[in-house]
Amino acid sequence: GGSSNIYTALLAGDIDLSVTMTFISTALAFGTFPLWMELIGRHYVDFSQAKFPWWSMFLSLITLVLPVSTGFLLRRYRPVIAHRIGRFLNPIAVGYLVFILTFGVYINMYIFYIIDFKSIMACCFLPWFGFIGGAIVSLIGVRDRKKTIAIGIE
Repeated sequence: GGSSNIYTALLAGDIDLSVTMTFISTALAFGTFPLWMELIGRHYVDFSQAKFPWWSMFLSLITLVLPVSTGFLLRRYRPVIAHRIGRFLNPIAVGYLVFILTFGVYINMYIFYIIDFKSIMACCFLPWFGFIGGAIVSLIGVRDRKKTIAIGIE
């Protein structure tokens, strides 16, 4: 989602690549999600009672397209304003991440009481292995540092 784009920006990765990869994966989810549910989900989910998050998926796509479009238009037609706004993006991004992480932990604090240490470790290592795997694939493909950061985070 959007947080990966913020992490990429803060780590000086290729933001264009990050946003493109986020857009493609979100857009493809409209087709791959039903395919996944049909192939595997039918064994576990009763489709007569299942509610699919189509609206949430659509909102996710819109929340990606609108800021990108706004930024594109500002850079094209009002570059001075875009430059002024750009100076504040890193502090705003750090504030956003601090808010999301602290608020997210606070809201979901009950989870820490109902899961064991092994589950917590699995939840920590799963994304980190994904980051490392993406970075390794990027390095095998001989990508530069900025692209490796973006691919690893996505």
